[in-house]
Amino acid sequence: MDTLCIDFGTSSIRAAIRKQKDSVSHPLAIAPRSQIDNASIPSAIFIPIAGDKIFFGDKALEAGLSAQPRLLFESSPKSWLSPTNISQVHQSEVSSAPFSRFQLIAGLLALAVKDSIVAGKNIFKLKTSALSYRISHPVWSTSDRQKIAVVYDQLSHIAFSTTGSAIMQEMSTDQFNLWYKKASQASKKPSFDVEVEEPVAAALELLQDPSPNNRSATLVVDVGAGTIDLGLFVSVLPDEYSKVTRKLIPMTPARSLFGAGDEIDDALIKLVAERLGPNSGIDLAALKNDIRRSKETLFETGNLVFRKVQVSREELVRTDKLQKMASGLKTAIMEMLEDAGSRFKAQLHASNHGISHLDVVFAGGGANLQFLRKIIGGIVAMGDAKLTSSQTEVTTPRGFEVDASRARMAVALGGTTPAADWPRTEMQQPIIRSLSSPFR
Repeated sequence: MDTLCIDFGTSSIRAAIRKQKDSVSHPLAIAPRSQIDNASIPSAIFIPIAGDKIFFGDKALEAGLSAQPRLLFESSPKSWLSPTNISQVHQSEVSSAPFSRFQLIAGLLALAVKDSIVAGKNIFKLKTSALSYRISHPVWSTSDRQKIAVVYDQLSHIAFSTTGSAIMQEMSTDQFNLWYKKASQASKKPSFDVEVEEPVAAALELLQDPSPNNRSATLVVDVGAGTIDLGLFVSVLPDEYSKVTRKLIPMTPARSLFGAGDEIDDALIKLVAERLGPNSGIDLAALKNDIRRSKETLFETGNLVFRKVQVSREELVRTDKLQKMASGLKTAIMEMLEDAGSRFKAQLHASNHGISHLDVVFAGGGANLQFLRKIIGGIVAMGDAKLTSSQTEVTTPRGFEVDASRARMAVALGGTTPAADWPRTEMQQPIIRSLSSPFR
């Protein structure tokens, strides 16, 4: 079967497809009118104050950034599926909202699936009856896995069973209620053939092959809006005459650190609020609505001017919140390297094809955040061994089918990897925690 992977991100949704006999995955231009890029549907939901309509994606973001009165505007609904919020997912975000958080996310994901099918048909002769569906997610701890997995499975049932349905970017509440009733009663599709954990999917797309009959070690740091996902792998490539393909072997449990880009948003809003002074509620609301764009401007140019208040990139990076974020990421990486030391030991000291170098690959929307990139480099300790490390730049090839970078598309692209090539491991429980929580 052909495989479609939906990368459900905190700030945007992306998708990629792999034809059954194709050796590469293709990014999909699912958002030709998006304010982000033509591959990214904003993860935005908007309900006007009257509660008679509902907007998804680009229309929701456009309405949210306007002065239009709202009952609900949410630009990070994936946070409703976090371990701390998952128990309230079947409740309304606000008491007067006509739909639950679960229903709203289901509509957003269904729209992404529908637009992915349309984009796929523009480049392939797709048959939806012969299409396998996947959806990515962060790493879940053993204690949270069951309750979150059940919700993801229910959401997927609705989103993936309504391809070509009446879901739209703008609907009346009556239209949405009718759609949801039909979608929730549709026949259920088969379970996923693989579980697409975000750091593993990114690694499958971005890790470079070692030379034949050799192995290499790589740390993947996927910086998103809601989480930073970490994976540490050995990549093994048999000799050129072998029929066995490359194997990607996790050397320690993958990790998801909650906070990420949202932590930066909070730090920037706080910094601006301190300079605007009291009675600045309306101005701060405008900043919060447009925080993604303001943040990108700040990191790209080094400065942001908002309502005659100026903030520099260096000032933001020096805030306690971002310093704790960088420190927490560094601690987590060092813990992973230490934990992997015993498993790497034999390979580190092997006389043939020993590993002495660690490649570090940054992916995701925050791949170019220098204050995070600089925390690892030079010599790193892995157990009782020392390795040199260097950062491998992710390049976007010429002729890439979408406007988004390959680093931003990595999870969607890697998520279409055939099940036979997916890494398997008997690792212990993964570690998931907040970037700002104490590290042990």
